[in-house]
Amino acid sequence: MKEVFVHGSYLISSLGFGIQENMDKLYGAQSGSALIHDHKYYPEAFFGSKIDHLRFANEFENQFPNLLTEYTFFEKLLLFVVQKSIQNLHFSIDLKNTLVIISSTKGNIDLLAETERGKWENERVFLWKSAEYIQEFFKLENKVLVISNACISGVEAISVGSRLIRTGKFKNVIVAGADILSEFVVSGFQSFQSLSLEQCKPFDSERSGLNLGEAAAALVLSCSENTSPIQVLGSATSNDANHISGPSRNGDGLFLAIQSALDESKITADKVDLISAHGTATDYNDEMESKALSLANLESVPVNSLKGFWGHTLGAAGLIESIVSIESMKENKLIKTLGYENHGVSKNISVVSQSKTHKIDTFLKTASGFGGTNAAIIFQKHKQHD
Repeated sequence: MKEVFVHGSYLISSLGFGIQENMDKLYGAQSGSALIHDHKYYPEAFFGSKIDHLRFANEFENQFPNLLTEYTFFEKLLLFVVQKSIQNLHFSIDLKNTLVIISSTKGNIDLLAETERGKWENERVFLWKSAEYIQEFFKLENKVLVISNACISGVEAISVGSRLIRTGKFKNVIVAGADILSEFVVSGFQSFQSLSLEQCKPFDSERSGLNLGEAAAALVLSCSENTSPIQVLGSATSNDANHISGPSRNGDGLFLAIQSALDESKITADKVDLISAHGTATDYNDEMESKALSLANLESVPVNSLKGFWGHTLGAAGLIESIVSIESMKENKLIKTLGYENHGVSKNISVVSQSKTHKIDTFLKTASGFGGTNAAIIFQKHKQHD
């Protein structure tokens, strides 16, 4: 079985463009979320985060000067982050023999809005159609693979890409994820009464729900070690089959994914130095995660949620949070859980309340989503780069 290494990456969020711009604001505890008053998304104000659309339009035009009207906003985000991740590589790859995986929950769902009707062909709303356009643009010989499994999509996409490399199916896999704000998404979460009217507070006793956000990111996985100091050890997914939207109340599904990922990685819980949690700031999710971490004997490990910085970015969440945690591990710095002040879950997990220096050699990323889905993946500094 081949080893899997993490190489070039790039992300766009409400905090900014690129790794460094995002990391600076994360370490500086700056949130990209705010109250949004825009009837395009919802008749009432809601708390969330948006990419700077004007800046992105300018950046995209500079990168692709002849593609201003051929692609939707969602597709442009994917094109942009894939191109940037390739540019950030320290070695060349043959795109014709590279697999691209897209992780997203809703893709072009904004095209269903009345204001968008007739602007694009009807099939454009489907994720497989966006995948075709990405494949055509980069002249890929392999069909672009779509992973759309609720909010674990980003973590699962990295997991699937890693397995395909480990078994020798591909040498390189580019994982790209994106989700955008839309009337469909905002109204859907409002119907669940799960949105907070203020900045979300993961794991806090006063948490009142989640914030929504939009983001895009890409990273390159490869069996080539080259200059990469980070590798993917193991991963797993599970389904607790509890409810169409509510997670298991006892954390057994996520625990199963975590334990399976540890087993595949051939490490024990005491070797984990950081947990990047899903941490949506809803009552049920945070409580469930605390129980799962307790079952896995991970209560003493520093755990953070990044949702207070940019909200829940759906299919992009697991990917952007993995990329940020990889950078955090490289720099041996913990990022605080923005919004967390008073412990609000039943298990005594070690929520990071202040950003600080901390030795990180191995970290666990978790995710959970509608339909009872759960995912866990483990990243580690490669021993030759210690």
